[in-house]
Amino acid sequence: MTEFRRRQNSERWHWSKGCSNYPTEKDVMISHTKPEYGFLCEECKEKEPLEKDE
Repeated sequence: MTEFRRRQNSERWHWSKGCSNYPTEKDVMISHTKPEYGFLCEECKEKEPLEKDE
């Protein structure tokens, strides 16, 4: 299951731990389903493409 993360003050969601902007702070928002708002990180898309059903 993919874990999407974003910083509280950001609309950009990350899921690839290889991303240079992957949030690791304690105060991040976490979703286990594809977020319905904000936008997905382009770097994460390149490093770890999402499956079609996610």
